[in-house]
Amino acid sequence: MNRLWGALLVTAIGVVALRGHLGAEEKRTVDLTAPTHVASLLTLARLSRAEVTRRLAPATIADDVAYEKLARVSRVGNSEVWPGWFFFRGDQLLMVYVGDDKFLAHLTAQGIREELGGDGDPLRSRAGKTARQHVYASRGFAYAEDHGTVVYVEVFPPTTRDDYLARIYQPVGPFLR
Repeated sequence: MNRLWGALLVTAIGVVALRGHLGAEEKRTVDLTAPTHVASLLTLARLSRAEVTRRLAPATIADDVAYEKLARVSRVGNSEVWPGWFFFRGDQLLMVYVGDDKFLAHLTAQGIREELGGDGDPLRSRAGKTARQHVYASRGFAYAEDHGTVVYVEVFPPTTRDDYLARIYQPVGPFLR
């Protein structure tokens, strides 16, 4: 089943690369079953709802859900095919979320910092008291890490830090024992 998703990624990279939207670093083909860099994940933000639904068939679609501050969105996924969720408003992709530790096992916080250039904008993370979220809003990427282990990633259309904070990020309350 992961071969289907791999074919989708190769197709997406090929189409986007032909249109000239990806830089040289982002044009390389990546096995999505074990991503080792952010570039492979960034291509997900370019997928249409129709393509995601077709490739994840039979996709589970839940309407009128929320992800952080994104309210009244549709969540599309199929964990038998791919371990994440796509969030749409109509046909517009707003967010891709992946929190599967096996899928993310080859991504490292250090590797992400090297690839994207620095720590991004560090924020408190809902992943736990010692976890931190790092947002690279202009690249359309955020991740949470706990002691260097990537806990989850978010892929979204590039935006500004202020827009990410206002429209997506849900401030984390105190962690209780």
